[in-house]
Amino acid sequence: TLGCGHDNEGLFVGTAGLLGLDHGDLYFSSQAGWIFGRSFTYCLSDRQAGSTLSSTLITGDAALLAPDHGSVFAPMVVNSKLGTFYYVQL
Repeated sequence: TLGCGHDNEGLFVGTAGLLGLDHGDLYFSSQAGWIFGRSFTYCLSDRQAGSTLSSTLITGDAALLAPDHGSVFAPMVVNSKLGTFYYVQL
């Protein structure tokens, strides 16, 4: 699931889009594995920063070269009690 919005409400007020990272076949994380060689990285900007910052999504081999500016690799870990949520192991 990847979408853009212009008048989002509820938890998504002020956001410009949505990225579904569930692990079903239709979700971005699964399809990225098939299309981009199991590699993608994203950097989410602070929602409180307003529109001066943007989030970045990098796919494929470029994602493997992305860790600069203090970024690190962290695998996504599925929540064993609620499988639609992911965590990152730090």
